[in-house]
Amino acid sequence: MLTEVVPADAVPPEAAVSEPAPDRFDETLVSILAADLAHSIEQRLGIEIPSLIEATLENLEHDLRRGIVAATEAALRDFLDRRQQLRLPLDEPQRQD
Repeated sequence: MLTEVVPADAVPPEAAVSEPAPDRFDETLVSILAADLAHSIEQRLGIEIPSLIEATLENLEHDLRRGIVAATEAALRDFLDRRQQLRLPLDEPQRQD
């Protein structure tokens, strides 16, 4: 926290005047910065992606199991409902010879 007030005449003139921003960027510096940024992103993704893929696969496995169970339960309910509507015996009919 600043608590001291500095009068304007106490500030040296070179500190008060800031240089104007250049109209063009140095292409070499831009290339170096872009390469450094790309390298940083690549490193971070290399570290993070395996755990992200693992978490995604765990969620996918859970969702797949839940979907299979739900589909199987629905098929069993449908099967039992049809059997009850038709009043079909569950045993094979006896053959008469």
